[in-house]
Amino acid sequence: MPAPTPRDLAAFRNFFRRFPNYNISLTRHARQRMQQRGITLPHINRVLGAGALTDVAPDIKSGQDKYRVAGFDADGRFLEVVVTLGPGRRVTVVTAF
Repeated sequence: MPAPTPRDLAAFRNFFRRFPNYNISLTRHARQRMQQRGITLPHINRVLGAGALTDVAPDIKSGQDKYRVAGFDADGRFLEVVVTLGPGRRVTVVTAF
């Protein structure tokens, strides 16, 4: 995934400013990986709220931008979350590690 451009950063930040009460959905893959790795929704929310956008790339299947966000959960564990931003207030978690 390439490094995010200033435009990518602005789009990502603006989404969360406009929709502080966003709706999260999880792909099947994300649910499996979260369960395997002991990652919960509060962990995901913390990383999305306080983490740093590290990469942006289009999804091969949908063409939609995938955003990789890195940060620490409340326990101090470093996590990375890959999400897409959908219409309205929808955030879809693709995977977490």
